[in-house]
Amino acid sequence: MVDGAVDSDAAVDMDAGNLLDVNNTIGGTAITLNADGDVETSAAVTADGTNVTITAGNDATIGGAVDAPATIRITAGSDLAVNAAIAANDGDNVFLTAATGSVTTTDTVEADNEVTVTAGQNITLGDTVTADADDVNLTAATGSIDANAAVLADQNVIAVAGQNADFSDTVTATNGMIQIDAGGNASAAVLSAVNGNVDVDSGDSITLNDTVNAVDVDLAAETGSVTTSALITATGNFAADAGNE
Repeated sequence: MVDGAVDSDAAVDMDAGNLLDVNNTIGGTAITLNADGDVETSAAVTADGTNVTITAGNDATIGGAVDAPATIRITAGSDLAVNAAIAANDGDNVFLTAATGSVTTTDTVEADNEVTVTAGQNITLGDTVTADADDVNLTAATGSIDANAAVLADQNVIAVAGQNADFSDTVTATNGMIQIDAGGNASAAVLSAVNGNVDVDSGDSITLNDTVNAVDVDLAAETGSVTTSALITATGNFAADAGNE
C-alpha cells in the first residue's frame, strides 16, 4: 500500500507481488506501476516526461486521473475499471486493455493521437472517448460494446464486437470512416463520417435510430433485419442487405 505522495524528478517504478494499492499522488518523468495481483489507484498518477504504464496480473481499478505527454498504457489480466479521467490534459496515445475480462469507463478518455480499447469480454463506455488526431479502436473479442457516451475521432472509428454493438450517443469520424462489426446485433444513434464511409455489419440485425451522414453507407445484416428511423444522407452510394427482410 502506498499512502504517501511521491513526487520525483526522475522515473518512478513500483512493483508488488500481490496488491498494489496507491492512495496518494504519484509524479515523475515516467511512471511504471506493476502488480502480479490487483492494481488500485485513488489519486492522480502523472508523468511529466514520457509514459505512464500500469499493469495488473488480475484486476485494475483506476480511481485517480492519469496523465502523460506520451503514451498511457493500462493493462489488466482480468477486468479494468476506469473511474477517473485518462489523458485529460495530455497524452499522445492511450491503450486500455482487459486481457480476459471487461473494460468499463465512467470518466473521459482522451488522447492527442489514438485511443485503443481492447477487452477479452465486454466494453462499457460511460463517458466520452476522444482521439484528437487519429483513430478510436474498440475491440470486445467475445462480448459486447455498450457505448453510452460520444465516441469521437479525427480519423476512423473502428469497433469490433463478438456479440452486440450498441452506440446510444454520437459516433463521429471527422476525416475518416466509421466501421462497426458485430457478431450479434448492431444499433446506433448518430453516425457522422462526412468525409468518409459508414459500414455496419452484423451477424444478426441492425437498428439505426437518429441520423447517418457519410459519403458511402453500407449496411449488412447477415441473418436478421435492417431497421432504421434515421435520416440517412449519403453523398455517394447507399446499400442495405438483410438476411431475412
